[in-house]
Amino acid sequence: TFPDYSVTTVPVTWGLHLKCYCTMVAPGVMAVGEGPAAQRAWQEIRARGEHQYAVLKVPDDWAANCLFVNGTIVHTSAEEYPNSGKAFASARLDYPRVQVPNREMAKVDGSLTCLSVLI
Repeated sequence: TFPDYSVTTVPVTWGLHLKCYCTMVAPGVMAVGEGPAAQRAWQEIRARGEHQYAVLKVPDDWAANCLFVNGTIVHTSAEEYPNSGKAFASARLDYPRVQVPNREMAKVDGSLTCLSVLI
């Protein structure tokens, strides 16, 4: 469908989909959870993918589900995931950040990308 874009299959062994623990946090940078399934997926991406990405490791897999919208990083709040909040805060990414509470939607496995329609 998109001949200019390469596609690599990455097995998902946990969660609803790959974005549960691995998303693009900024151009060329992936946020990846530190859990076993997230790390297996990251190893697959590194081994089989055609592009090289920098990585922002976050301790909580669910916190790795973030958005990059109009030059702004949108991620779950540090109140919900304090250690991951520290990882986002200390990352050397020159983009504004917006923290969004997601506690209620997380109860039904809803993450930030599930709540978004990017046009």
